[in-house]
Amino acid sequence: MAKQVTIATAADAIQLATRLKGQFATITMRTEQKGNIRAANRIHLPADLVKISKVSVQCGVRYANVVEAQRKREGVEQDEAFKAQKTWGEPIEGSPLVRYGAGIYLACKLVKSIESHFEDGSGNELADADVYPHLYKRNQAKTQQTEKEIRWMKPKIESIMSIAAFGEVYVIAEHIQLTKHLITITQ
Repeated sequence: MAKQVTIATAADAIQLATRLKGQFATITMRTEQKGNIRAANRIHLPADLVKISKVSVQCGVRYANVVEAQRKREGVEQDEAFKAQKTWGEPIEGSPLVRYGAGIYLACKLVKSIESHFEDGSGNELADADVYPHLYKRNQAKTQQTEKEIRWMKPKIESIMSIAAFGEVYVIAEHIQLTKHLITITQ
């Protein structure tokens, strides 16, 4: 069984994020679903709806490089217009972190979705069949031009509950104000 380590300071979280660059990890996160609920259906779901997800990811790889490698495997011609597209957010040098607006995000290639479920604000689990019909459908990638879609995710740092990597499970303490600290030290 993996050793559990509590990340109790923003400095420890930054150090862990820097070590994750290029690494595979399992992330458990808690994301608010407010913006994902279709306006007409908000009355059918709790206002404090959250999704708890556990996913396998590769952290800190460049999206354009991953897509170009997949295109090459599939024999799709290289596309200079795709390569020239602007990267989402501003990468924080030496880490897999990205600054976008006032937030800090962990840039990852989704390898596999392990499990997920929805909860209300009190922690009561909700059936997927009661939730999914009221959510927006996920957009498919339009610019990749690949048969196998490269799924990319950018969880906000505050939504990450734990990261399993390097043979250990790092549990992120709830009280850490990561975004404010990271913005301060990286500006």
